[in-house]
Amino acid sequence: MSTIVCPIDFQDASLYSVRIAAAIAEKTNAEILFLHAQNEPENQMRERLEAGMARVGFTMEKLSSRPFSFVDSRKGLIQSIKEIGQSKDIGLIIMITNGISDLKELYGGTHTENVAGKTPYPVLSVPHDFEGKDFKQILFATDYESSAMADTESLLLFAQVFGSKLHVIHISDEENPASQSLFESFKNGISSKFGAGTVDVRRVIGTDKESLLLNEAVELDVDLISLHKNQFNVADGSKTDLFVRMAQFPVLILKS
Repeated sequence: MSTIVCPIDFQDASLYSVRIAAAIAEKTNAEILFLHAQNEPENQMRERLEAGMARVGFTMEKLSSRPFSFVDSRKGLIQSIKEIGQSKDIGLIIMITNGISDLKELYGGTHTENVAGKTPYPVLSVPHDFEGKDFKQILFATDYESSAMADTESLLLFAQVFGSKLHVIHISDEENPASQSLFESFKNGISSKFGAGTVDVRRVIGTDKESLLLNEAVELDVDLISLHKNQFNVADGSKTDLFVRMAQFPVLILKS
């Protein structure tokens, strides 16, 4: 059984992940593991932990029939996730984000960026004020990574769960015969593998890729942007980090 891991500090923002996790778990038959990894004095933490667990448990019983459990760890978020991964099949990590909140996060990365950069699991970053639970329009931005076909297949499975439409976009720096030929080859590969019309594949021309991607997301009224992160790094200036920091859309970070 796949496991959804939800890091949680029991503040209102992180508690929103309970609703997101419950919705996904119900549709994927996953179990949920709520991870509390805070370095607090024992006497200050225990009462809040017990109250938070009770609140989460009450919410889960109303929303989902899927099994759930809690892990309380003093080993830090990254190390705790890695240890959970030794005994659980982690399929997804869900994190609620407020985006950049201080200079420390500006230079060192948010908790979400760190988890995405230092663990091998897909991460769903959800803005704290996101009101939906389903993802009806999904936009996957690709630079023709070697994993692009596998990523598209994974996203199609995710889309089927939610009854979503998957859009795949590539942003080319300039229009020329070589880039057009490469795009047509990629588009034909998608159609051949998954069926014509199954995926909306499009190309946009321009150098400001982040702005163009944002414009496409707004135009398509997407509920979820998906990007691939190859390397284990944090705050590297990639589109992945930028969209996580903006906290405007939910972002699903796929991993090799």
